Amino acid sequence: MEQQQPKKQPEKVWRDGNIKATMFRNEGALREDGSRAPDFFSTGVVKVYRDKAGEWRETHFLSGAENLKAEKLRGAAYEYEQHLRQKDREQDRGKAAPDRAQAQRAMFDEEWHDENKSRADIRRDRFKQTRSTPGTRQQPRERQAR
Repeated sequence: MEQQQPKKQPEKVWRDGNIKATMFRNEGALREDGSRAPDFFSTGVVKVYRDKAGEWRETHFLSGAENLKAEKLRGAAYEYEQHLRQKDREQDRGKAAPDRAQAQRAMFDEEWHDENKSRADIRRDRFKQTRSTPGTRQQPRERQAR
């Protein structure tokens, strides 16, 4: 009797109404030198529906509006795949760099956070600071009234 392999779980599933995109991670092949090729990803898009008997079915045939939903899900899958590939590359290098968007948000929050001032006040203070710092900008000439 053959042992059945457990069903492979998807890496991620996206849904938009009755349209579903499913991504699977596939291990890269083992190379001759003993290293492993990078993992690759497969994404499938289907429409989920109930047939006349009430059973759930899937089809790859989509109508016009469903194609637009499917394209949006494919775009999300592509972005997620790029994110996973970047994470894998960083792990291969031995250092996990912080998420760039998260670092930018933290920097933005630090720059603009002040309990007692609004963003407009902070912006005004920065402008004044750049104007008053010697050597960064020439002071405007004083104009005489006519």
